[in-house]
Amino acid sequence: MKNILTCIAAFIAVGCVSSDSATLLVPSDAPLGFTLISENPQFSRSAEPTELKRGFAEDGVTPKISLLVQNTTSSAQRLNYRVEWLDAQDMPLRGQVDVAREATIPAGSVQSLVSVAPSSKAVRFRFWMTDVGGAASMR
Repeated sequence: MKNILTCIAAFIAVGCVSSDSATLLVPSDAPLGFTLISENPQFSRSAEPTELKRGFAEDGVTPKISLLVQNTTSSAQRLNYRVEWLDAQDMPLRGQVDVAREATIPAGSVQSLVSVAPSSKAVRFRFWMTDVGGAASMR
């Protein structure tokens, strides 16, 4: 019985160490262009969102975003990110394929994470970032 309790305690401890929390951003009129809804504590300095740029794809009508992410640490940060595009009623766009992409932000640098909406009907978005070890939270 003691061994079973020890195994359960070890399993719980391992679960607590791995991060399943994601940084979630939504667009806003704030100076940086976004509101941070939740934060992955592992990203406090290694993948800090600093600015959101909004624009259009080459066709001139399909929305496009670019999130600048800064890594002030001395190690590279691997992460997954995905963008869910929403229509005017805040519903996910029909037929949208929601795929996580991997990125590596080199130590001491800024990188741009880019996404183009699947159609011109996109009005808003949700942007998730998760460390590669916590990819389970990406769906």
